[in-house]
Amino acid sequence: AYEDSEDPYPEVIVRLTLARNPWYYIMRLVMPQVLLSIMELTSFLCDSDAIADRFSISGTIVLSEIALYFIAVDMLPKVPYVTRIDIWFSWCFIFVFISCAQNGMNYVLHGRVSPEMLSKIDVISAVIYLGGVFIVTAWFMLPLSRFNKAYQKSLEEASKNKN
Repeated sequence: AYEDSEDPYPEVIVRLTLARNPWYYIMRLVMPQVLLSIMELTSFLCDSDAIADRFSISGTIVLSEIALYFIAVDMLPKVPYVTRIDIWFSWCFIFVFISCAQNGMNYVLHGRVSPEMLSKIDVISAVIYLGGVFIVTAWFMLPLSRFNKAYQKSLEEASKNKN
């Protein structure tokens, strides 16, 4: 114990507030990925017999997503577990793969079913695709709204403690 202290064990309280602001990653990784996923919808606009056009769009989107994922791997901290953004990227890859499969199915059905039916299949597929991308992105972004509130609260508390 210190000579000036009445307590045998003096107490030191340190309050440290740490918060990570995710908006840097959202603007550089999430927004481009969402835009790429939305751009995949243009493959549904091609004629059902234009398989080369459809797959060139989808192939370009897949390669762009892979490149973006490699950038994400370099930017994000290395952790030994699967993160929420890993799951989200995986779902985006799955949706583009399903879109490619639908393009192939549409090509196989061309000439076997009416053009109106193929158009309906394209519209339904595009709506399901967009809905899936929206749901997965909402699942990914929803915790950030809670984080933003907690982040603002911690900033307010830190500014109060300074005064």
